[in-house]
Amino acid sequence: LKFYLKAQQNVLLEGRAGTGKTTIITEVFNEEFGEGNWLYLSGSTLDPFVDFVGVPKEVSDSKGNPYLDFVLPKHFVLKDIKAIFIDEYNRAHKKVRNGCMELIQFKSINGKKFPALKAVWVGINPFSDDELDQSYDVEQLDPAQTDRFQIQIKLPYQADIQYFTSKFGADAAKSAVEWWSALPKQTQLQVSPRRLDYALEIHKLGGDVFDVLPFESNPSKLITSLTVGSIEDKLAEIFAKSDYAAAKDLLSAENSYQSAIPFFTKSKDYRKFFLPILSEERIISLFFKNQEIQNFMIKNPLYFKEALVQIKDADSCENHVKSYIIKSLKNIENMELTTA
Repeated sequence: LKFYLKAQQNVLLEGRAGTGKTTIITEVFNEEFGEGNWLYLSGSTLDPFVDFVGVPKEVSDSKGNPYLDFVLPKHFVLKDIKAIFIDEYNRAHKKVRNGCMELIQFKSINGKKFPALKAVWVGINPFSDDELDQSYDVEQLDPAQTDRFQIQIKLPYQADIQYFTSKFGADAAKSAVEWWSALPKQTQLQVSPRRLDYALEIHKLGGDVFDVLPFESNPSKLITSLTVGSIEDKLAEIFAKSDYAAAKDLLSAENSYQSAIPFFTKSKDYRKFFLPILSEERIISLFFKNQEIQNFMIKNPLYFKEALVQIKDADSCENHVKSYIIKSLKNIENMELTTA
């Protein structure tokens, strides 16, 4: 973005609410121009005449003939504007969007030139989103309008680890982003990165994150992550030391256990070390929920003999899975007979 600003390119930045569009552009503009030399306008609250294109006023020419001309708002007249950012551009009045096209093409509004103007940037929310039965109060932009922006960027809907690290420190950032990334997709849409930011601010102040986050997101799990630290780091440390006691202690907490499950799925070494530590109830539950863990248990029956026997006899166990388990357990019996 800094490159495009220095190159005086007009940018359209699209992203869901809470992805940091305003923060990103504000930081880039402030760094390049300083706080007083660029203009921020909120499209959703912008009056097309009072705040943007101006209001008509009777004036006279040199011969005294009256006519109407537009008087621009104060922020356009008194500032040596180098850049303009219109937030929530697709919630702005059509007159504003048309005026923006004039700004981009001619660096003027109703003929009033802005010779110092380098770029016009806008932020928009998506017009439609099939992932959630919810639409923003926005209008679909005319292709002729979007085509005026040389650069069009879609921000990913994700929690930015660099941003959270700079604001809350590496440990809190990693724990929070880990927690957010593990949320179901629909719950993530309820907990925007901005809402996660709010939650971390409240937690830092000693407040209750339950007052910030929806119940569906399991705020207690976030609190545990912030208190205990990154589950990924904890697992790595325990695994490196082969500390079975620490592993049992960590995984005894339900929230820590739930946070650890994705890492068991990814790593064969982790499965071999951590799974036998779990209770049979948890092992059986994971067997039915995760194919990687199911395959691992069947291939390593010595670690899970009692659990596999229970799974084999369960009504919910499919016949082809039962046959694999029976074969696996038979191999153990043969090994025991050979040893005897």
